[in-house]
Amino acid sequence: MRAGVVELPDSEGLYAAITVADVPKALLRKRIGRLGRGLARAVRDAGRPGERVLCVVVLRGGALLYPAFADEFGDAAFCMLGLRRVGGDVVTEYRTEIPGGAYDRVVYLDCVAATGRTIFAARRAIAPICHAAEEVVAVVCAATTATRALRAAELGVIGFSLDEAETSGVVAPDFGRLDAGEVFADGGDGRMGQPPAMDAAGRRPHG
Repeated sequence: MRAGVVELPDSEGLYAAITVADVPKALLRKRIGRLGRGLARAVRDAGRPGERVLCVVVLRGGALLYPAFADEFGDAAFCMLGLRRVGGDVVTEYRTEIPGGAYDRVVYLDCVAATGRTIFAARRAIAPICHAAEEVVAVVCAATTATRALRAAELGVIGFSLDEAETSGVVAPDFGRLDAGEVFADGGDGRMGQPPAMDAAGRRPHG
């Protein structure tokens, strides 16, 4: 996608369905999972065969997208980042090992981008370890504030709704009054309810 902004069609109305208030969490996770599959395919199709990819999963919201990206990017490296807000800043609490070196693409996974600060914190966390020819942010939705900030920093942005409103760092309508972390919590699913296991090279074991 070469650092562009790509808004994907929502032909099944899934994005509209997850913004409705009081949808049960299990149903929200299912719908977000289906959106994640479409998002992962779009990101994969925008790349080139044989490229080296690192997927950076911003927890907790990015974990909702992880299963789809793990399936589509079976040969990619994955890194899990635990971030938290401290005052007006975002700091890294922990991260899994990142295979260093050069990548053709680094893909940051998070469900919602409000201001872009979380993605920029993730970018800072991996910058000393690896270099990317291209960086892409894959989200379900983003506020105009985030989309513009990310694009200005030469990050590509791809998602289903990239021009949402933002007030005090919160995207409206969000996921029916729940943020992505709340949807992820208590998932009751081994693949979504906890950070996924990976091997020493940052790859998800097959089988």
